[in-house]
Amino acid sequence: MASESGRKRIMAIIPGGLPPGRTYGSIPALIALFDRLVDRHDLSVISLDQSPRFGTWWSGQVPVTNLGGRPGWRGLSTKTERLQDTVGHHTFDIVHSFWNGIPALLGRYVATCSGAAFGVTIGGQEMRGPYRGIGGRPYSAMLTALARSADWVTAGSDFVTASLVRVRQDVHVIPLFSDIPLIQRPPRPAGDFPQLVTVASINAVKDPWTMLKALAILRSRKFECRLSWIGQDTLAGNAQRLASELGVADLVDFIGFLPHDQVLQQVAWADAYVVSSAFESQCVAACEAASLGVPVVGTHVGILADWAPDGAITAPTGNPAALADAIQHSLDPHIGRSTADIAVQFLRDRGPDWTANQFDHLYQTGKVRTP
Repeated sequence: MASESGRKRIMAIIPGGLPPGRTYGSIPALIALFDRLVDRHDLSVISLDQSPRFGTWWSGQVPVTNLGGRPGWRGLSTKTERLQDTVGHHTFDIVHSFWNGIPALLGRYVATCSGAAFGVTIGGQEMRGPYRGIGGRPYSAMLTALARSADWVTAGSDFVTASLVRVRQDVHVIPLFSDIPLIQRPPRPAGDFPQLVTVASINAVKDPWTMLKALAILRSRKFECRLSWIGQDTLAGNAQRLASELGVADLVDFIGFLPHDQVLQQVAWADAYVVSSAFESQCVAACEAASLGVPVVGTHVGILADWAPDGAITAPTGNPAALADAIQHSLDPHIGRSTADIAVQFLRDRGPDWTANQFDHLYQTGKVRTP
């Protein structure tokens, strides 16, 4: 724990992820980080859209104020007014926004008003063009200006820092990790199909079309796998309809939301964890799978790109045939075990304690610890 003289007054601004009961709507990696930081600093968390209603609560030992109102940019004026009322005359040493976009815009405002240091953690798609109907040059210019104005910027992988070079060249790589309990991987029933799993919302960036087409290609090769897709559907059933059209509906179980402990049980049971995303800043869920000893395979994005080729088997984005090849390759027992072991080596000295220590050092010095 930091000494009293080292305690900072920190405001973290997040889109959501810290509900009162820590079940639906949780972001386990943020929970793990804040649970550690609140012991070391005077931490306050502003949540933008955990709920449509304004409210305050405790998420564990972490105080949370939810601004609510209309989601996204349509509710910005309401959120700004509520943030002003919440902050009042309080001052902060550090304002840390997760992620760029509205959290960073409001974070920049609070930091400027209170004379605080300002940092941004890049979450993923927000620095890479249009997403969910938001885009265009003015939006991109604003995100770039916010990132450049920050005292420091962090991201979850070397892969994403390379894509941010045009914005700034001093992005710190600090992956986020969740708390993983010890789970004994159950034995695979004899003669059963290989079991794949992915944990992600069903949305355009996660690219379910490439995933499902890869499964159809594998079936055409007489190499059938079953896939469990865990996560909220935001595409109004389009992925399920495509699975039926491709003739793989019987191979895919769209599970929907599960509490984190049940997610981990599902992942631990799988033969491989698969990512089909068009882009990832990190992919915390892949780190969770690797921590459980599950081989990771998928598109060349985020932490998978950092681990490839030895710690993860990757394929180009948007290429179902290449993804099918990668999945088939990863299910070779010797290859899968080898990649899983190498990924575990990467994670051995890292985890939520390491991440908290890195941010703590960044808050204190403006720099991250070097190995």
